[in-house]
Amino acid sequence: MGSNRMCKVEKRCPKCLVTKPRSSFFTPASGGMSAYCKPCHHKYLWERIRGNPIKHAETKAKKMQQWHAQTPKEKYFVMVRRRFPGLAETDFWDILRSQDGRCPICLRTLSISFGDKSAFHLDHDHRTGRIRGILCGNCNCGIGQLKDLPGNMRRAAEYVETH
Repeated sequence: MGSNRMCKVEKRCPKCLVTKPRSSFFTPASGGMSAYCKPCHHKYLWERIRGNPIKHAETKAKKMQQWHAQTPKEKYFVMVRRRFPGLAETDFWDILRSQDGRCPICLRTLSISFGDKSAFHLDHDHRTGRIRGILCGNCNCGIGQLKDLPGNMRRAAEYVETH
């Protein structure tokens, strides 16, 4: 059901030369990760903005226009790619197709709408980065609240069945 693709767990910043966790780097909309860690990236951007504030404002306005011109499907995958830079769009849709467009836990049909609990949530192992599948918001939150531990989930199911 899940993908065997792995997300890089660590990366070395070429500016400060420190190896840091993936969460210490920005994931731009174009995919991948920023070259520099967040502190070095902020310093680099601040130097660029101070050097040419008018060009910065024009670039920002152009990016906002591009974002608003995208379809919900395109916007959704931009957001997925930020969190999971190693995931190809075709892999994402293959996973969803293998699940018949449904959450594998509650069987709810998944949607692309933002803020909707039936919207896609890419479920992954937080320790390894391995993608397990695509869930609805409620099931993704439930697994997270149970700390991704199968024993907790079994005990929760047993509790609900007996009470």
